[in-house]
Amino acid sequence: MKTMKRLTLILLALILVLPAALAQSRIDPGDKRIDSQHRNKISPYRTHDRRKSADHKGLRSSVHSGECYLAGFWVDAGYARLFHNVPDVKHLGGGGLSIGGLFEYESGYFMLQTGAGLAFRQYNDSVHDVHYNNFLYGALTTDIRWNTIIDSYGVPVDVLYYDFARRRDVARTLSVQIPLLLGANFDGFYFLAGPKINFSFWGQTVMACDATSTADYSSRYIGMYTEMDNHGYRHDVPLKYTGPALWNIRFNLMASAEIGWEFYLGVNHLRIAAYADYGLLSVSPSSGNQFVSVPYDTKFNFETFSFNHVYTTAEAADCRMNEFSCGIKFTYLYEFPETFLRVLNRNYNYSRRRAIR
Repeated sequence: MKTMKRLTLILLALILVLPAALAQSRIDPGDKRIDSQHRNKISPYRTHDRRKSADHKGLRSSVHSGECYLAGFWVDAGYARLFHNVPDVKHLGGGGLSIGGLFEYESGYFMLQTGAGLAFRQYNDSVHDVHYNNFLYGALTTDIRWNTIIDSYGVPVDVLYYDFARRRDVARTLSVQIPLLLGANFDGFYFLAGPKINFSFWGQTVMACDATSTADYSSRYIGMYTEMDNHGYRHDVPLKYTGPALWNIRFNLMASAEIGWEFYLGVNHLRIAAYADYGLLSVSPSSGNQFVSVPYDTKFNFETFSFNHVYTTAEAADCRMNEFSCGIKFTYLYEFPETFLRVLNRNYNYSRRRAIR
């Protein structure tokens, strides 16, 4: 009887232990690789084709189905300009620099990206030489205020001339940008495109030129008076004037695109791409400012003259102005580890248990 009881107990133990042992023997050693990847925080998401909803081990968690969440920052730099049709203005070049943070969601090939950043832009233009005299009051967007002209010596002047040559107008802006981009990633090669909200909250204008003043005393003297400081006439005096914020219209909607390559370093992702932004709305201020204003009481003192950036003058009031920039963009992204994804996918543990049965 004792022998029978012992045999019965041994048989029951085998019945209980054997299925577990067989189940363990069916586990593919490849799963140990995935466990090691989790422990070392190496993304197993990058170890298989994005098109598969589950890899050959049968894992169906958000990590292994091609779904992931990333956060990081970008820096870009390049060329910038305004496309406009302002007459007699030539673009000389410009530049831009942007930096910001972003959040990205990926599922298979699909990418969705948003964030916020700061963008600095500078636009440089050459303005045609302009020539004014006191007979053209209010013409050519200038404001020359006088009735009878008397020079520094108190001698009446018949015609007083002003020439402004080699003029350079610079516009600078600082904006907040909020992108909402969609795209695809083909195991390294990727592209993104979509709208970008641009709101300028700071601006500055700088004007530089060489000024010359001459006078005609034809009713009293023969010839023109020029380069006579004692009478207030000077030649090629360098002037520089800094003005207020450029834009009256601060909001713009940009069409944005980038195309590049992504490099994977575990949970760290590095991207290098070419980008382009184009403003869909015209940012012409339509202010109708004077090109130059000459005060009545200091008309012989160039330093007291007031200038406005050509984009804000009456000559440009009805012109279109579209912002454009392009260049190179660098992006760093950190892929959130498994512990974060567990919170977003409550089926993670259940799926993992099913995969190793």
